[in-house]
Amino acid sequence: MRGRAHPHVVPDPVDLDRFHPGISRDRIRRELGVAGQEPLIGLVGHLTPWKGHEVFLAVARAVADLVPPARFVVAGGAIYETHGHQGYLGMLRQRAAALGLSDRLTLLGARDDVPELLAGLDVLVHCPTAPEPFGRVLAEAMAVRCPVVAARCGGIPEVIEDGVTGLLVSPGNVEAFAAAALRLLREPAVRRRLGEAGRRRAEAHFGIESHAERVLAAYRTVLERRRVAA
Repeated sequence: MRGRAHPHVVPDPVDLDRFHPGISRDRIRRELGVAGQEPLIGLVGHLTPWKGHEVFLAVARAVADLVPPARFVVAGGAIYETHGHQGYLGMLRQRAAALGLSDRLTLLGARDDVPELLAGLDVLVHCPTAPEPFGRVLAEAMAVRCPVVAARCGGIPEVIEDGVTGLLVSPGNVEAFAAAALRLLREPAVRRRLGEAGRRRAEAHFGIESHAERVLAAYRTVLERRRVAA
């Protein structure tokens, strides 16, 4: 009986020339009205409920209670308008108002300047409530040296190494997300360390050339197995 072949893991690529640490953070912060050293925490993801926007709003409320100058931003457009999510954006606005976040939260909608947006953040929070298959925005954030707090679910632990290139917490745990975000806001040296390690990991694993080599390696392995079996 033949042994089962091991799968080849080929993560999605990131354009490291477009997502890089040299991007200025000033323009996006001016657009959002973020002055000086005010912390900016964001979520970047499609407007679908499983991406955890409601969790993010709860985290924002918890962080704002302890860091009043903090500002928050959500970027992402709706891609499932025909699948029952037509009112999701309106619901998020209502929820933000109920939490007293309207004056410090910006809902940007779909954007084509994600590299600049990530560069402008002090912390990216990625809090899906269902297993995330990959989470390309995590690799993009690492590529611009943006520190990340993410849910430990799905494929995320294959992207983020906890304590090395980001911080991982239990899915849906608002207190844990808030504590991790607060740690990064209060410890700039940790932010820098995670950001620098994240860039190195992005270069090693998520660049287009690395992606192409992994694809070719997978094909070479398959062809070799067929040659041996022939």
